[in-house]
Amino acid sequence: MLVMSVIEWARKRTDGTVEYSIDGRVMHCERAFISWLNQSCIEYLSTLSGRIDAVKNRFGIRRLTPIPVSRELLYLPIRSLRSRNCLLINHLAIAGWKREGDKRVEIIFGSRSTIKVDSWRIFVRQREKGAIIEAYLNDILG
Repeated sequence: MLVMSVIEWARKRTDGTVEYSIDGRVMHCERAFISWLNQSCIEYLSTLSGRIDAVKNRFGIRRLTPIPVSRELLYLPIRSLRSRNCLLINHLAIAGWKREGDKRVEIIFGSRSTIKVDSWRIFVRQREKGAIIEAYLNDILG
């Protein structure tokens, strides 16, 4: 069985470049965060702004709009793309999660790697949005 490597999360570093995790291995890219994300979308024949506009129009989501990039990537923004500490979680890579107190959540990925996030309520809302978009994409793409 062929197992593909999957981006689990990506975030903007303090210098504006990209840090991301593939199967638990943290990687760095010197490209600007938005440019890197836009190029990921373009590889699947649409721009970042086109994908965001489509999700906003189809689902009426206005804040922290999920970004469907490919069949393996459905990013859930935990913090705004404009934020200096933007964080994107790949909805399709999540295997589970554990709530830690009132605000914190540990997200567990298929590789068994984890990331801790200080935004429990935002994570729950984003997961709900991600599930709706995932079901829609499964219906139209099969």
